[in-house]
Amino acid sequence: MATDAWTPVRSRVSGVLSRLCDPPLAVALAIWTVTAASLYLVMGRYDGLAIAISFLGFLGFVFWPSPQQVKPWPVPRVERLLLFAAALLCGLVAVQPRLIYLTRFRTHQAFLALHAASALLLLLAVWRLGPRGRQRAAWITLVFLGVARLLVPFIAPVPHIDSWTLQQEAADFLLRGVNPYAAEYRQIYPPDLFGYVSHYGYLPAVLWFDTVARLLTRDIRFSYALLDLLSAYLVYAYLARRHKSLGLALAVLMLARPMGSFVVEQCWSEPLLVLAAVVAILTPGSTARSAGWSAAWMLAAKQSNVLLLPVAFASGRVRHKLPWMILGFAALSLPMVLWDFEALWRSTVTAFARPMPPRHDGFSLWTVALNVGHVELSGWPTAVLPLGFTALSSYWAWRRDPVRALGAAAMAFAGLFLTARQSFGNYHDFVAALLIVWLALRLRQRGA
Repeated sequence: MATDAWTPVRSRVSGVLSRLCDPPLAVALAIWTVTAASLYLVMGRYDGLAIAISFLGFLGFVFWPSPQQVKPWPVPRVERLLLFAAALLCGLVAVQPRLIYLTRFRTHQAFLALHAASALLLLLAVWRLGPRGRQRAAWITLVFLGVARLLVPFIAPVPHIDSWTLQQEAADFLLRGVNPYAAEYRQIYPPDLFGYVSHYGYLPAVLWFDTVARLLTRDIRFSYALLDLLSAYLVYAYLARRHKSLGLALAVLMLARPMGSFVVEQCWSEPLLVLAAVVAILTPGSTARSAGWSAAWMLAAKQSNVLLLPVAFASGRVRHKLPWMILGFAALSLPMVLWDFEALWRSTVTAFARPMPPRHDGFSLWTVALNVGHVELSGWPTAVLPLGFTALSSYWAWRRDPVRALGAAAMAFAGLFLTARQSFGNYHDFVAALLIVWLALRLRQRGA
């Protein structure tokens, strides 16, 4: 009797939760496009209006009710919608170049021309071409955007930013037999400017990548550009098994993210984080071993990626995946743990545990309060929002619903970055990439 009495309550709660982080397709894409454009226009730095747009986009994605009974859209309609969003963003990059270093040289005109050509070709595909023509246009656009991404490290000189110096130097240290977590790095910023001394705060998965990339391409940014292309291909391959046209359109949208080229130019590690998430979520493999190893790689890439842990288990087989995930994480981390655990812990955990100094150039509500109201917000939203959405993600993972689990996980990241003391555009671009993965899951599992 007790079980029967609680059934309506559980059903009601499940119904309420199912309407969170799962907006209609058109609404989700519109929110994504507007927030991605505003983030790019300010290069992910302080701007009250752009931050307000991102915050409203966060609320819209979380609370916009999704119809319970809705007929899937025809595939061509969804395809045109995705290509139209990509065309708008490509046109934005061509008209308003925001890369810091690349635009200082005349050679950047080739970069802009490729985006302008992509925008025009996509608009032609949306309004004038049939299904075959749209697919050909999507393939050509992928080539244009792929070449444009690879042009960035060719055209842009060495960036004056610690993300580049730290990764380059860490790889050199490791190749010389020096522990990168215990080494001294160039302090390119005055210590009193940001309040910290340069150190290698990346987890071991990034260190291994940096070392291989340094050997193969010298400038690590070339390898990051290649990872972007690989992520786009995997998104295409995931959807192409059912809808090739949608796979092509979503791959185009992945490369059309306007912040993507800026992230490569600044040598931020997000391309590796995105690829790790794509592999773990979209291509988990046919065996528990491969799924566990891909989840381990994702978790060993960045500290905050623990928020994606529920999604890694949303497809089931938890007891089979977990041992392989632990083994994989240990294999990636153990060499550095055995070499100098204290240095590893100090660089990747302790250094981020102490209060961060105020940053007036960040991209979060915390920065708005600091710049406008001259007050420092409480840290409780930065803890509560990620924990709350991770709990929601865990609930949907337990219910074997990876679409809703990933939607909630993406909002856990968005909530964290919107309320953090230090938050920048590359963090928010990672959320934008996760939402493209969410779109891929949704389109394949629920139909267009």
